[in-house]
Amino acid sequence: MKVTSEKKSLKRIAVEGFVGGTAWGLGTVLGAAVLLAIGGLILTQIKTVPIIGKFVYNVIEEVERYQSR
Repeated sequence: MKVTSEKKSLKRIAVEGFVGGTAWGLGTVLGAAVLLAIGGLILTQIKTVPIIGKFVYNVIEEVERYQSR
Protein backbone atom coordinates (compact mmCIF):
# COMPACT_ATOMS: atom_id res chain seq x y z
CA MET A 1 0.00 0.00 0.00
CA LYS A 2 1.48 3.27 -1.11
CA VAL A 3 0.91 6.37 1.01
CA THR A 4 0.98 9.65 -0.82
CA SER A 5 0.78 13.06 0.71
CA GLU A 6 -1.55 15.24 -1.27
CA LYS A 7 -1.47 18.94 -0.64
CA LYS A 8 -4.98 20.36 -0.77
CA SER A 9 -5.70 23.92 -1.74
CA LEU A 10 -7.47 26.24 0.66
CA LYS A 11 -10.46 26.42 -1.70
CA ARG A 12 -10.83 22.63 -1.77
CA ILE A 13 -10.60 22.41 2.02
CA ALA A 14 -13.27 25.10 2.37
CA VAL A 15 -15.60 23.42 -0.12
CA GLU A 16 -15.19 20.00 1.50
CA GLY A 17 -15.83 21.51 4.93
CA PHE A 18 -18.92 23.32 3.70
CA VAL A 19 -20.37 20.26 1.97
CA GLY A 20 -19.61 18.03 4.95
CA GLY A 21 -21.15 20.49 7.40
CA THR A 22 -24.23 20.93 5.24
CA ALA A 23 -24.72 17.17 4.97
CA TRP A 24 -24.28 16.75 8.72
CA GLY A 25 -26.78 19.54 9.46
CA LEU A 26 -29.35 18.18 7.01
CA GLY A 27 -29.01 14.69 8.45
CA THR A 28 -29.43 16.01 11.97
CA VAL A 29 -32.58 17.95 11.07
CA LEU A 30 -34.13 15.05 9.17
CA GLY A 31 -33.29 12.61 11.96
CA ALA A 32 -34.83 14.90 14.59
CA ALA A 33 -37.96 15.35 12.44
CA VAL A 34 -38.40 11.60 12.13
CA LEU A 35 -37.92 11.05 15.87
CA LEU A 36 -40.35 13.84 16.75
CA ALA A 37 -42.94 12.49 14.30
CA ILE A 38 -42.67 9.00 15.79
CA GLY A 39 -42.88 10.44 19.30
CA GLY A 40 -45.95 12.46 18.33
CA LEU A 41 -47.64 9.40 16.88
CA ILE A 42 -46.94 7.45 20.04
CA LEU A 43 -48.24 10.26 22.25
CA THR A 44 -51.50 10.49 20.29
CA GLN A 45 -52.11 6.81 21.06
CA ILE A 46 -51.62 7.25 24.82
CA LYS A 47 -55.07 8.65 25.62
CA THR A 48 -55.61 5.94 28.23
CA VAL A 49 -52.74 7.10 30.46
CA PRO A 50 -54.36 9.69 32.75
CA ILE A 51 -51.68 12.41 32.97
CA ILE A 52 -50.12 12.18 29.52
CA GLY A 53 -53.43 11.39 27.85
CA LYS A 54 -55.11 14.46 29.35
CA PHE A 55 -52.20 16.66 28.33
CA VAL A 56 -52.25 15.34 24.76
CA TYR A 57 -56.04 15.73 24.66
CA ASN A 58 -55.71 19.39 25.75
CA VAL A 59 -53.04 20.05 23.12
CA ILE A 60 -55.23 18.50 20.39
CA GLU A 61 -58.22 20.57 21.57
CA GLU A 62 -56.16 23.80 21.39
CA VAL A 63 -54.85 22.98 17.92
CA GLU A 64 -58.34 22.18 16.61
CA ARG A 65 -59.75 25.34 18.16
CA TYR A 66 -56.96 27.40 16.59
CA GLN A 67 -57.52 25.80 13.17
CA SER A 68 -61.26 26.50 13.25
CA ARG A 69 -60.72 30.28 13.54
